[in-house]
Order: sequence, then C-alpha cells, then structure tokens
Amino acid sequence: MTFFAFPGSGSTETERLQQRIHDLETELAQAKQQLQNRETLQSQANRDSLLQRIARALLEQDWPTAAYFTLGEMGNLLGCQRVQIIYHEAERQCFRMGSEWCEAVTSPRFFTFQNVPVETYPWLWQQLQGKEPVVVADVEQMAPIAVVDQNALRQDLIKSLIVVPMIKESHVLGYISFVHLTEHKQWTTEEVNLLKLVGQFLAIAQARHQAETTLTQAKKSADAANQAKSEFLASMSHELRTPLSAIIGFSQLLSSDPRLTAHQRTLEIINRSGEQLLELINDILAMSKIEAGRTTLNPTEVDLYRLLANLEAMLQLTAQNKGLILTVERSPSVPQWIHTDGGKLRQVLINLLGNALKFTDQGQVTLRVTAHHFPSAPSRQVPQAPLNRLFLPFVSLKFAVEDTGPGIAPAEMDELFVPFGQTATGRKAPQSTGLGLPISQKFVQLMGGYLQVTSVVNQGSTFYFTLLVQSGAKPRQSTQITPDFEPKEGKQPVLSNDIMAIASSSSPLHLGQQLQQTPSEWREQVLKMAVECNDETLIRLIESLPTEQADLAQILKDWAENYQFEQITNFFAASTTPTQS
Repeated sequence: MTFFAFPGSGSTETERLQQRIHDLETELAQAKQQLQNRETLQSQANRDSLLQRIARALLEQDWPTAAYFTLGEMGNLLGCQRVQIIYHEAERQCFRMGSEWCEAVTSPRFFTFQNVPVETYPWLWQQLQGKEPVVVADVEQMAPIAVVDQNALRQDLIKSLIVVPMIKESHVLGYISFVHLTEHKQWTTEEVNLLKLVGQFLAIAQARHQAETTLTQAKKSADAANQAKSEFLASMSHELRTPLSAIIGFSQLLSSDPRLTAHQRTLEIINRSGEQLLELINDILAMSKIEAGRTTLNPTEVDLYRLLANLEAMLQLTAQNKGLILTVERSPSVPQWIHTDGGKLRQVLINLLGNALKFTDQGQVTLRVTAHHFPSAPSRQVPQAPLNRLFLPFVSLKFAVEDTGPGIAPAEMDELFVPFGQTATGRKAPQSTGLGLPISQKFVQLMGGYLQVTSVVNQGSTFYFTLLVQSGAKPRQSTQITPDFEPKEGKQPVLSNDIMAIASSSSPLHLGQQLQQTPSEWREQVLKMAVECNDETLIRLIESLPTEQADLAQILKDWAENYQFEQITNFFAASTTPTQS
C-alpha cells in the first residue's frame, strides 16, 4: 500500500507548533505579570498598613516612644541593622543622635555619637544641603572627594546607608540614617520615596511635640507666676487690712466727737470709702486664697433655720430702705440641722441676696429653700463622711434667690462668673467689684454644687444651686440662745455658760458697759462680721479696741478664734436690749 503526502502539510504542522509556543509564552508572560501585580499590590498593602501604624503611633503616643516605634518598623522593613535620628547643632557645628533603633545583635552608637564635629562627614553634610536623600549604596565605591567620610564610615563598619531629611514647611528638623552593616544595598526609587514620606511624618510629629512642650512650659511658668501672686496677696491680708481698719476705726471715733459736728459729712465720706475699699480688699484676698488653694472646707453641724432667720433679719433693713419685699421661704421638708460649711454657705447667700437687693429697684427678693431626702447616699459622688456619720440620711438642698430686677442679657451670661467681669447693670453700680459671684461659685463648687442662673431681661433673675449634705442633729453642748437674729421685744436673752464663766472674773454689767462705750459703727461692723463668719476681719476689729476694754476684747477674740460667732451675736443682743420688768 502506498501513501502520498500532500504538498505543504509539513509547513502547516510547524506553523501550528510555532503558534502554540507563542501562545504558551504569552500565557507565561501574563502569569508573570499577574504574579508581579499581586506582589506589587501586596507590597503596597503592607506599606500602607505600615504607614497607618506609624501615623497612629505618632498621633497617640509620646514623641520618644513613637519615634522609636517608627525607626523599628522601618528597620525591619528594609533589613537595616541601625536606624537613627540625628540632629545638627548649628551653633556648635556638630551632630548629635536623638534616637536609635538597633537590630537585636547590633551594638548601639547612641552614647558615642554625641557632639560629633561636622568635619567628620564633610561630603555627606555638603550633599544634605540640597534637602534631598543622600544614598551610599557601597561605601567602598564612594568618590575620592568623599575619602574623609569613607574612612569615618569604615570605622563604624558601615557597608551601605541612606540619610533622609525630616522636612516640615521647607525647614529641616533633623535627619534619619538607615544603616546596613552586613551587605551593600541598592535603594529603589520606591523605597526612597517611602523614606521621604516617613521623614515628613516624623518632622510633623516632632514639631507638634516641640510646640506642646513649649506650651506646657509656658503654662507652668504662668501658673507659677499666678500662684506666686495669689500666695503674695493671700499672705498680705494682715498688712493690707490692718492700716485700713485703723483708718475706719479712727473715722468712726472722730464722728462721735461733738466738737467735729461741722465735719460729719467729710467723716462719713471717709468712713464709707474706707468700708468700700475694705470690702474690695476682702474680695480680692478671698479670690487670691481660692486661686492659691488655701481655701478649704470646714463642715460642722449647722442650724439652717437660724442661719436663714439671721440673714432675713440682717438684710431686712436694706430691703425696707429701698421699698422692697424680702422673704425667706423654706419647705417643711428642709431639716433644721445639716452637716456642711456654714460660713461659706452663709457667705454665698449673703452675696446672692445682696446682689439681688442692690440691683432691684422695685418688687421683691425671695430666697427659697427646698429639700429632697435620700435614704442613703445617691449614686453621684459625695465627700467622704467620717465613720460616725456614715448612716445619717442624705438630703439634697436647693437654694434659689429670685428677684424682680432688670435681668441679664444672654450675651452677658458668660461674664457673670469671671473675676472682675461685670454686666452692663453691674458697671453702673458704684460698689460693684465683679468678684462676689466668682467667689460664690468657687465656694459652691467646694461644697459640691454648681451655681447657675436663669434670667429674663426686664423681668428678673434667679440664681440657684443644689448641695448634697447629710442631715445633722443638734449638738450635745449647744450654746444656742434664741432662733432669731434680733431678740424678741420685752425678752432678755439668757447668757450662755461661756459668758457666765467670764462673769466670775468680770461682771456681765462691766462687760456690757465696755460694749456700750464702743462706737455704734464699730458694733455694727463687728455684728455684721460675726453674722458673716468673717473671722479675719472680725479679729482685726476686735484688736482695734483700746486697752481700757481689754476684758471685752479678750472674750470677743476667744469666740472669734474658736468660730463661736453666735456667742458674739448673742452677747451683743444681751448687752444692748433693755430689761423690762
């Protein structure tokens, strides 16, 4: 059997084989490209994740920790043995190392690379003036002009390195050095660009750290200066008030001299101005003590009923002189005895009521006190109580002072509690210092509350605060005499045991006569300071008494120093009220 081959059949088979080879080569190239693309994408994803970790560390951590973390991440990524942040000291023309990361088996250079003269690396320093990375792929292949740098790098056993500037807004803040000790490194364009980006990250973080450090130091300096000022003013209370108290005292004595009747008006101006200045000094010193941290809480058992009655009686005359109605309302659930700082509570209420009476021209001023009782301590934090008070019930007391005055514009609300800040109405008042409300706010905060205000222009204002206190019990050795500020007509208050003790050495009649011999203005001031629990001013007034009234001065000073202010008010009431048969 004979087979015949058709013409061209061999060439056709060859062409098919060639096409098949070409197709395989194309598929292989495509596979290689796809693999390369996947590797590129994976590499890019890894670098993006690295940059995110670095950025997060630079934002959330302190500068030394974040810088070391960044150097370590970049060193592991690029296979470096050392990564360092180096600074140039312009004044001393030297390099110093600020931070360094080293591979586990590599010895550090941090302590030996400090104050290194620029002349050690003249070529590198010249190249860095262009603010671009300087690449040394092989130290042994450096140009002859860089022989000084080459010898210095050889001594450190460096095979390859790249130095990248840390640039922020065209300013070079430092340099990052990536060092290879075991092999030569050919740095790719992609790697160089990544390092430049990391350099910018570090520059921004370092600038922020420097700004925060500068701001912190400035704040500390300002706080120290303010503390020194407050300490100075707080410690100057005696030096400032003693001569002023003497001026007020002598003006009061002169005003009682019948030979100076023609000068009464002048003496009244001197006395009134001195009292206003003393009030301003007291406010400034109180604020200074608060700022200096020298104001503390002194909780005791307080008769709230008596405190409110005393305030109403003390301020009633002021209200009547202006044609205003002053009322104090307390709900039946308000306890009589509470455990709190009575002096500060009294001062806050005096400030609020005094402001309301000062700025209200018609209508009324009302102090409302309401209570909400708790069987035990509520969830919010309260000052730690002594063991003997742990089981006493808690009560939330709300104090609100309402007036029908001019009101306060919403735009002026922020100025109310700023020291020396005043509203338009306050600036018109000649005796307004702008310190009463800030002091009251500090006192209320010290007692665990917060002073707030609501107001409607041309209708009135309400200042209110809430205190969480413990209900108290009447002290076992109570020296209370009467529940009112003023004795009832026709009733002689009974002297306490303290006064009777004095009677054994000095008769009550003798002490009462000494009190009657004091100027009426002095007695009013002493009584006012006792009601306000202002022990410092009270002691200054008592010390101004002449030696002929030493017995009176001694007992009054003893009471003031032991915070027995109601003993003083009771004694004044007992000595100035005529006995009726």
